[in-house]
Amino acid sequence: MGGSKVIEDDHGRVKLSSIEAAGRINVICHKDDIEVVNDRSDVLEINPEFTLQIAASFRDGDWEKAKLDEDFKSRLRIVFPDLDIVADPRHLRDYNIAQRHVVGLIVGTNMAINTGRAPFWRLPETYLHPSSQRHLADLMQSYFQSENEDVGDEE
Repeated sequence: MGGSKVIEDDHGRVKLSSIEAAGRINVICHKDDIEVVNDRSDVLEINPEFTLQIAASFRDGDWEKAKLDEDFKSRLRIVFPDLDIVADPRHLRDYNIAQRHVVGLIVGTNMAINTGRAPFWRLPETYLHPSSQRHLADLMQSYFQSENEDVGDEE
């Protein structure tokens, strides 16, 4: 596991460009008094506002297609194990804010990876009950596993 040198500017901010990425998926933990600034075009910041925008942009056909995608369903079940989106006739807009947020988190992360950018999750625990927050690490792990499987496929 490689280390990283983090450089703060005079205002206590850390620019993402000063952090060396280790792979497609990276974790950045920081203290509350340090602002992390996304100044990189190869990074997609996925914050709570963005996740809800993604969820709001889903049309009926988009939601029906997502409900059939095995990777999407399995990742959603990581955070909400009892949620059966295939059996549920509701449209995404009728789900609660936490569920829409996680849908946006998954779709945004996939969007970043599919366009060759690194996803940067900012405040992924927003809107989630602690019982769901505890599954975020498992959700992130599913992307690490996917990255490792992709690397294995290339060899």
